Amino acid sequence: MKRIGIDTNIAIDFLNGNFEIVSLLETFDEICIPITVCGELLFGAMNSTRRTNNLQNFKSFISACTIL
Repeated sequence: MKRIGIDTNIAIDFLNGNFEIVSLLETFDEICIPITVCGELLFGAMNSTRRTNNLQNFKSFISACTIL
């Protein structure tokens, strides 16, 4: 099983559809994120101009990952 741990910047690039990042992460079976990344993503979503949309997308992403 191939696993990778990512930081907030990579998570945001993935969520924004960065082709290189999406292609890379699709090669892994499991994406792991530290709990601090979850907090940073949710904080950013809560303070964004697209709050509702971002919260939904970020929560879906977080739930698909393994939280460290």
